[in-house]
Amino acid sequence: MPENTCAGGNVHRNYSFSGRGILSFPKFLGIFSNPKELWSFETGSDIGGSPIMIEQTVFMGCENGKLYAIDALSGKEKWVFQSGDKIYSTPAYDGGMVFFASEDDYFYALDTASGEVVWKRELNISTICSPLVMSGIVYFGAGQTFYALDSQSGREKWVFKYEFWKEVYKSLELSPTMGDAVIFVGGDGFLFALNISDGSKKWRYPESEDVFCRTQMGTPAFSDGVLCFVTNENTYVALDANNGSEIWKKEFDTVTRRLYDPAIAGGLVFCNDIQDYHHSVFALDLRSGQEVWKTDIASLFWNDRNYVEAPPCIAEGIAHFVTRVGLLGLDVKTGKRKWIVRYESGHHAAAIADGILCYYSWKHPRCLKTFKDRRRQ
Repeated sequence: MPENTCAGGNVHRNYSFSGRGILSFPKFLGIFSNPKELWSFETGSDIGGSPIMIEQTVFMGCENGKLYAIDALSGKEKWVFQSGDKIYSTPAYDGGMVFFASEDDYFYALDTASGEVVWKRELNISTICSPLVMSGIVYFGAGQTFYALDSQSGREKWVFKYEFWKEVYKSLELSPTMGDAVIFVGGDGFLFALNISDGSKKWRYPESEDVFCRTQMGTPAFSDGVLCFVTNENTYVALDANNGSEIWKKEFDTVTRRLYDPAIAGGLVFCNDIQDYHHSVFALDLRSGQEVWKTDIASLFWNDRNYVEAPPCIAEGIAHFVTRVGLLGLDVKTGKRKWIVRYESGHHAAAIADGILCYYSWKHPRCLKTFKDRRRQ
């Protein structure tokens, strides 16, 4: 069983304000040199978040309010749970349960075998936050409140509330990231480091309460005492995770497409960039922010209109990028191509495990398609 099959740590969620378009890769990622299609699954409604794959079962939420459990080998529906409204939250797994939030103002914990409700928590507000489960505690934000609940019972361990300046509404709905005895949470233009023991605040970034001067931040990545994230001003920022002070910033002039949340591995930060319609992915040194390598993805696919459509993920020495026209694997040390998988345009989210790839696209947002590496027959 992989430790981080959904975001939190080195996998990512919520790269757009709608809560969609999340990349989720377990650490034992397969290499797709010659894939064949296994099956496709029509939902009848747009898929609202990323699929996750656990023990050959795919879990995903949709705008019709349903959470599906699908057999990863056959594509047959195991069970479906109907919530009261749209689901934009990517589910998380722990201890035989799957966790997610719905627009019906509830947070749910379901039994993965039956789809029955184990417990649910009324929030009195909807949220797009994708939860993180670590050491028997499920963490998520809703409105101006961040929760830490016992994953088995739903009992409250602690709650962090923050009232923002005057009438300005800000939410704590960035998907959380776990650090060293702290958890990083945030929302519209700010980040908090909270002690996981009691939810007390360790630091806030930026320190100023002048929220009008701040910009939306993406879900951060954490490694070796450094926290890295992207803003909607096309800037990658690295902070000292101990005190929230800035280590470096790297700005881009991107105007055509957005930058996505970074991933960190082996002392490198993996990012994307678009300059004058020139689409690239690159690696920065974690400590200095200096460029280590840069790869033009348009030329790799012989497609000048190709660009990255989701945050990267690192596994088995390969940096994986979902692009408009295919899946790309690059050597983490050099940026050189390891493999390419071409399929229909408009990718949106993917999950990979045991040689099986599940994804859906902007072109077909109601259809989950699945491929298997031919070498793993």
